[in-house]
Amino acid sequence: MPPSIKRYNLRQIFHPHIPKLQAHQFEGDETIPLVDLRHKMPPVYDQGDLGSCSANVLCAIYACDNPSLLGSRLFIYYNERSLHGSVSDDSGACLSDGIQALHTSGLCPETMWSYVDDKMRSTAFYSRTVESDIQNIS
Repeated sequence: MPPSIKRYNLRQIFHPHIPKLQAHQFEGDETIPLVDLRHKMPPVYDQGDLGSCSANVLCAIYACDNPSLLGSRLFIYYNERSLHGSVSDDSGACLSDGIQALHTSGLCPETMWSYVDDKMRSTAFYSRTVESDIQNIS
Protein backbone atom coordinates (compact mmCIF):
# COMPACT_ATOMS: atom_id res chain seq x y z
CA MET A 1 0.00 0.00 0.00
CA PRO A 2 1.40 3.44 -0.89
CA PRO A 3 2.42 5.52 2.16
CA SER A 4 -0.01 8.32 1.20
CA ILE A 5 -3.07 6.10 1.78
CA LYS A 6 -4.37 6.10 5.35
CA ARG A 7 -6.11 3.08 6.87
CA TYR A 8 -8.73 3.73 9.51
CA ASN A 9 -10.07 1.38 12.13
CA LEU A 10 -13.70 1.67 11.02
CA ARG A 11 -16.55 -0.10 12.75
CA GLN A 12 -20.28 -0.23 12.25
CA ILE A 13 -22.37 1.10 15.11
CA PHE A 14 -25.99 0.09 15.64
CA HIS A 15 -28.29 2.56 17.41
CA PRO A 16 -31.60 0.86 18.28
CA HIS A 17 -33.37 4.20 18.85
CA ILE A 18 -33.17 5.10 15.16
CA PRO A 19 -36.12 3.96 13.06
CA LYS A 20 -35.38 1.95 9.94
CA LEU A 21 -35.57 4.18 6.88
CA GLN A 22 -37.39 3.24 3.72
CA ALA A 23 -36.78 4.54 0.22
CA HIS A 24 -39.61 6.53 -1.33
CA GLN A 25 -40.23 7.19 -5.00
CA PHE A 26 -40.90 10.85 -5.69
CA GLU A 27 -42.87 11.85 -8.73
CA GLY A 28 -42.40 15.06 -10.60
CA ASP A 29 -42.92 16.60 -13.98
CA GLU A 30 -39.28 17.11 -14.76
CA THR A 31 -36.01 15.87 -13.31
CA ILE A 32 -32.58 17.37 -13.70
CA PRO A 33 -30.19 14.71 -15.00
CA LEU A 34 -27.05 16.07 -13.30
CA VAL A 35 -26.21 18.63 -10.64
CA ASP A 36 -22.60 19.37 -9.69
CA LEU A 37 -22.21 21.14 -6.34
CA ARG A 38 -18.48 20.57 -5.88
CA HIS A 39 -17.73 24.28 -6.38
CA LYS A 40 -19.76 25.05 -3.24
CA MET A 41 -18.07 22.45 -1.02
CA PRO A 42 -15.21 23.12 1.40
CA PRO A 43 -11.99 21.10 1.08
CA VAL A 44 -12.30 17.44 2.12
CA TYR A 45 -11.95 17.06 5.89
CA ASP A 46 -9.62 14.48 7.44
CA GLN A 47 -11.30 13.07 10.53
CA GLY A 48 -8.14 11.25 11.59
CA ASP A 49 -8.73 8.40 14.02
CA LEU A 50 -11.89 9.85 15.60
CA GLY A 51 -15.34 8.41 14.92
CA SER A 52 -16.62 11.84 13.95
CA CYS A 53 -17.73 11.20 10.36
CA SER A 54 -21.26 12.54 10.87
CA ALA A 55 -19.95 15.79 12.35
CA ASN A 56 -17.56 16.19 9.40
CA VAL A 57 -20.38 15.65 6.90
CA LEU A 58 -22.75 18.05 8.64
CA CYS A 59 -20.11 20.80 8.81
CA ALA A 60 -19.37 20.35 5.11
CA ILE A 61 -23.06 20.55 4.23
CA TYR A 62 -23.49 23.63 6.41
CA ALA A 63 -20.45 25.30 4.79
CA CYS A 64 -22.00 24.64 1.39
CA ASP A 65 -24.84 27.06 2.15
CA ASN A 66 -22.97 29.29 4.62
CA PRO A 67 -19.36 29.64 3.42
CA SER A 68 -18.68 32.46 5.88
CA LEU A 69 -19.06 30.06 8.85
CA LEU A 70 -16.90 26.98 9.03
CA GLY A 71 -18.52 25.08 11.88
CA SER A 72 -16.63 23.20 14.58
CA ARG A 73 -16.66 19.47 13.87
CA LEU A 74 -15.58 18.68 17.43
CA PHE A 75 -18.40 20.81 18.82
CA ILE A 76 -20.96 18.74 16.91
CA TYR A 77 -19.17 15.49 17.79
CA TYR A 78 -19.11 16.44 21.49
CA ASN A 79 -22.85 17.16 21.45
CA GLU A 80 -23.60 13.95 19.52
CA ARG A 81 -21.85 11.92 22.21
CA SER A 82 -23.48 13.99 24.93
CA LEU A 83 -26.87 12.80 23.67
CA HIS A 84 -25.81 9.23 24.55
CA GLY A 85 -23.90 10.04 27.73
CA SER A 86 -20.60 9.00 26.15
CA VAL A 87 -18.68 12.29 26.07
CA SER A 88 -15.48 10.72 27.39
CA ASP A 89 -15.48 7.94 24.75
CA ASP A 90 -14.78 8.03 21.04
CA SER A 91 -18.07 6.20 20.53
CA GLY A 92 -19.01 7.53 17.11
CA ALA A 93 -22.41 8.86 16.12
CA CYS A 94 -24.89 8.72 13.27
CA LEU A 95 -26.37 11.50 11.17
CA SER A 96 -29.60 11.65 13.14
CA ASP A 97 -27.53 12.28 16.30
CA GLY A 98 -25.69 15.09 14.52
CA ILE A 99 -28.89 16.68 13.27
CA GLN A 100 -30.38 16.50 16.75
CA ALA A 101 -27.19 17.99 18.22
CA LEU A 102 -27.30 20.88 15.74
CA HIS A 103 -30.97 21.47 16.48
CA THR A 104 -30.58 21.49 20.26
CA SER A 105 -27.08 22.97 20.68
CA GLY A 106 -26.47 25.12 17.62
CA LEU A 107 -23.01 25.47 16.10
CA CYS A 108 -19.85 27.30 17.02
CA PRO A 109 -17.09 28.32 14.59
CA GLU A 110 -14.13 26.02 13.93
CA THR A 111 -11.86 28.83 15.16
CA MET A 112 -13.33 28.43 18.67
CA TRP A 113 -12.97 24.63 18.85
CA SER A 114 -10.52 23.46 16.22
CA TYR A 115 -10.20 19.85 15.16
CA VAL A 116 -7.47 18.62 17.51
CA ASP A 117 -7.79 15.13 19.04
CA ASP A 118 -6.68 16.19 22.53
CA LYS A 119 -9.66 18.56 22.77
CA MET A 120 -12.15 15.77 21.98
CA ARG A 121 -12.99 14.84 25.55
CA SER A 122 -12.67 18.18 27.28
CA THR A 123 -15.92 19.16 28.98
CA ALA A 124 -14.11 22.06 30.63
CA PHE A 125 -12.93 23.28 27.23
CA TYR A 126 -16.49 23.07 25.93
CA SER A 127 -18.06 25.13 28.69
CA ARG A 128 -15.25 27.66 29.03
CA THR A 129 -14.52 28.43 25.38
CA VAL A 130 -17.56 27.68 23.32
CA GLU A 131 -20.75 28.61 25.18
CA SER A 132 -20.59 32.31 24.31
CA ASP A 133 -19.98 31.74 20.60
CA ILE A 134 -22.74 29.25 19.80
CA GLN A 135 -24.95 30.21 16.88
CA ASN A 136 -28.51 28.98 16.76
CA ILE A 137 -28.97 27.40 13.36
CA SER A 138 -32.38 25.81 13.88
